[in-house]
Amino acid sequence: MRNILLGFICICLLYLGGGGIYGGLSFMIDPSGKSMEMAPEVIKSIPLTNFFIPGIFLFLIFGIIPLVTTTGLILKHGLPFIKIKDNKPKNNWVWHSAYLTSMALVFWILIQLLLIGYGHPLQVMLLGVGVIMFLLLRNSIVKEYFGEINTQVEK
Repeated sequence: MRNILLGFICICLLYLGGGGIYGGLSFMIDPSGKSMEMAPEVIKSIPLTNFFIPGIFLFLIFGIIPLVTTTGLILKHGLPFIKIKDNKPKNNWVWHSAYLTSMALVFWILIQLLLIGYGHPLQVMLLGVGVIMFLLLRNSIVKEYFGEINTQVEK
């Protein structure tokens, strides 16, 4: 059961990371949003003149961070430059990164819905991914796993 839950978290992070890289780069290369088929009136509903800043945010927060987090999850805390000496699951950087990413995703989509409204089924799907990741990371089996990783890293 634990492997299924962790595998699903990995899939969510990889999906989010790939989409974040693609969307972020698309907005940075073409800040008008035309390449992403954004309607011209969308830019009028946000407090920015183009999509360059949201592109940077997408690229870093929903592209790079989920991919680094997935790497840490697959390598079982295998990034030696990040060490936390505590075997509480909440103090494992991978758990913390995934948890904060899930909350950021839910917040990002809710803000999107408030500012520009519903425009694509992808919004609902990403909101679901964020909520599911959040709930999975709160699961006792998953939290126990991250506590075990911290204990192994300390040895």
